Amino acid sequence: MAEVQLEVRELTVQYGDAVAVRHLDLTAADGEVVVVLGPSGCGKSTLLRAVAGLERPTSGRILLEGRDVTDLRPDQRRVGLMFQDHALFPHRTVAENVRFGPRMQGLPAGRIRERVDRLLELVRLAPLAHRQVTSLSGGEQQRVALARALATEPRLLMLDEPLGSLDRALGDELLAEIARIVATVGTTVLHVTHDQDEALAVADRVVVMRAGAIVQQGTPDELWRSPRTEFVARFLGLDQLLDAEVRDEVAATALGALPVPGAADGRARLLLLPDAVRLVDPDAAGTGDATRTGDATRTGDAAGTGDAAGTWPPPLQARVVGRRFAGDHVRLQVRAGGVPLTVPVWHGTGPAVDEEVRLAVDPSVVRIVEPDA
Repeated sequence: MAEVQLEVRELTVQYGDAVAVRHLDLTAADGEVVVVLGPSGCGKSTLLRAVAGLERPTSGRILLEGRDVTDLRPDQRRVGLMFQDHALFPHRTVAENVRFGPRMQGLPAGRIRERVDRLLELVRLAPLAHRQVTSLSGGEQQRVALARALATEPRLLMLDEPLGSLDRALGDELLAEIARIVATVGTTVLHVTHDQDEALAVADRVVVMRAGAIVQQGTPDELWRSPRTEFVARFLGLDQLLDAEVRDEVAATALGALPVPGAADGRARLLLLPDAVRLVDPDAAGTGDATRTGDATRTGDAAGTGDAAGTWPPPLQARVVGRRFAGDHVRLQVRAGGVPLTVPVWHGTGPAVDEEVRLAVDPSVVRIVEPDA
């Protein structure tokens, strides 16, 4: 098991009566990429600044490689910080920006030159070493900022909303670059963002924050497949939620009865994951078989659905009310039993607006979540 590189213990940061971070515990293993995800004002950037030494904790401790750094200055912690707005020296060249940190460390000129050359090759900016940073594009400036953050060979690299100032296409490109560079260097990363796609794309572990506290953490797949609360689900973009009344492990919903193994009797909030609802193969009417349009038919017995009865519930009648092209598939907006649902169509164009369709719900990808207050 990898050694713990960062350990935050019972951290609280308070400004007067306002508590930005409350009794927070967090660890990051050596070489792990931990992404802190949450809405604006949840305390994620305050956490980052406290770890960097830019904010004084009200209480709690911060340890790096087992050493308590809570009371140390930022320059004594050997952490690298990359800001959203780059924070480059506009009057210096690309190489001079990257050289700044190692010079402040007092390294010999030969070692500094070697390190700068290596990092500029890594971020693919070696041909631009002598250009002024003000002449670079936004993506190029961001790569300079990343090289500068890595130039001191930090024990911990921290990224504060690194793609927030870039457009989507450029952000996606740079996200892949950051992932490649971090994997090459092998340093521990604490990455803060409000963008769930960004978090799920780069993280080994995602930490979701709300109102200064961690509400759930896990691998991207664990969070996506099993969010524990309605807040986490909605923040990840999962919004197909149903009210239900559970009795004897069966939930009565507007879509009919759904098996929920292990659920306690009483009112519940159900989440349908994106692959929970599918079009029924019209050639398999009445069999309970379901398929994505154009895919091979999946039966409840053979699909490994995991629901209590081993079969899917009876198909539902629905009407298509909208369509949206999503690149590699079409998203149908439908209404079934008065409930709005989204159904992906992965092959072909799918049904037209106002067309009647039949849907099947896979109970194995239905989750019970804690309702939002």
